[in-house]
Amino acid sequence: MIKGLYIGRFQPFHYGHLKAVEYCLSRVDFLIIGIGSSQFKDTVKNPFSIEERFVMVVLALKEADVDFGRLCITAIPDSRPGEKWSEIVRSRCPSFEVVFTNDPWTRREIADLNVKIEPIPFYRREIYEATKIRMKILNDEEWESLIPASVVRFLNEINAVERLKAIYLPTPQT
Repeated sequence: MIKGLYIGRFQPFHYGHLKAVEYCLSRVDFLIIGIGSSQFKDTVKNPFSIEERFVMVVLALKEADVDFGRLCITAIPDSRPGEKWSEIVRSRCPSFEVVFTNDPWTRREIADLNVKIEPIPFYRREIYEATKIRMKILNDEEWESLIPASVVRFLNEINAVERLKAIYLPTPQT
C-alpha cells in the first residue's frame, strides 16, 4: 500500500485544494492530509483556526464524495527555532512514501526524510489561490463560486467575512 502526504494551510479550502486531493488520491492508496501552520489563527496569513480548517476539509471532501476510508487528516504545526520541521511532520503523521508539494520550502525541509517528492498539477492557479480568495472576500467581490458550497455555508455560519475584515482592516482605537 502506497501512502502519500499532502500539506496545505487551507485558508480557506477551495476547489484548487479539492483538485489536489483528488490528484493525490489517484496516485496513492492512502492519503494523509496535513493541515499546516496549525497553531495559528486570527492572523492575516492564517485567519482560521485548526478546528475550522478541519471542518472545511471534511465538508468539502464529503460534498465531493471522497472515500474517507482512504485518508486521514492531521494537524501539523510550524517549527520553532531549533526544531526540524521534517521531524514534526514525521511525528504527526502515519508512515508515508511520497509527499505531494509544489512549495520549494517544503521540498527542502522534507528532503531529509528520504521519501519521494512529487509535484501536484495546479488547477487554474490564477483563480484558485487562498490569498486571492481572501482578498475577494475583503473587497466584497464574488468568491462563493471558488469554494465548495458546504464550505461557503460554513464560512457564513462562522461570520468569516466580518472576521476577515476585522483582521485585515482593524478599526482605529478610540
